[in-house]
Amino acid sequence: MLEKITDVQFATLEALATYRYLTAEQLQRLNISKSIEHTRRVLRELVLLRGYLGRLVPGVSVGRLPNLHYLTKKGAHVLAELKGVDLAAVPYVTRARMVQHTFFHRLNCIDCEITVRQWAQSNAATVEFYNQYFCFNGNKKGRRSLTKITLQQGGFDPDAVFMLSCNGVRRLFALEVQKNLRTAETVQKLLENYKPAVLQRAISAQFNYDYDPRILIVFDQDNAFDLVKQRLLELQFFRDYAPLFFFNTLDSFNLSFLENWRKLDTDETCNLF
Repeated sequence: MLEKITDVQFATLEALATYRYLTAEQLQRLNISKSIEHTRRVLRELVLLRGYLGRLVPGVSVGRLPNLHYLTKKGAHVLAELKGVDLAAVPYVTRARMVQHTFFHRLNCIDCEITVRQWAQSNAATVEFYNQYFCFNGNKKGRRSLTKITLQQGGFDPDAVFMLSCNGVRRLFALEVQKNLRTAETVQKLLENYKPAVLQRAISAQFNYDYDPRILIVFDQDNAFDLVKQRLLELQFFRDYAPLFFFNTLDSFNLSFLENWRKLDTDETCNLF
């Protein structure tokens, strides 16, 4: 027989089945608990006393870094039983691993997903799916990132791939989050992955979409777009396919996902819908 759990504990388990990893601060963004102190108490109980959650503890750095929490198999079993669904319907982390140099990048990617889902909820839109690069399917030997794009030669993993429906319009997005950009060449190399993907229509085919995806690039620096724009426009592919690429900053993205996107082929900002 299942132990009784509170509404906040249940909502915490559900959130981690959706986002895979969350800090206490990110859970607080989801308005699950009345205070950050209460959120932290709930997390400690679910980790230490019940074993429904695990946590990744960052190594030593400048200042104190937050722990990342995730749903364990035990927690997934509990959530599946409470919801009356099979365990296969509840995503959980099967192999948690802290990668120190990508810690903040992962947090930024999760923040973006929270923003998109909250925007959808507030605008009568539907998130048909939202896949992150750190989410996998398959067994330990054959597991594959849910964002993996298969090309005729090789492949690559966008940070996220997601589908939104709003006012009868469906749009497919690929997302790249860039942190601490130092040179335009870094972004050029990243985005050159998309040349064969676009020309082969690989992303659209893989996610059963009839049109080209919108490719979103988000920076943590205000001047990053100006740094890369000229470099990309020197290349024929980016001139030809400029309408597919949208650029923004993390602060602007998290303030208003829909608005203020910059383009290669115009000086005016635009909306995604």
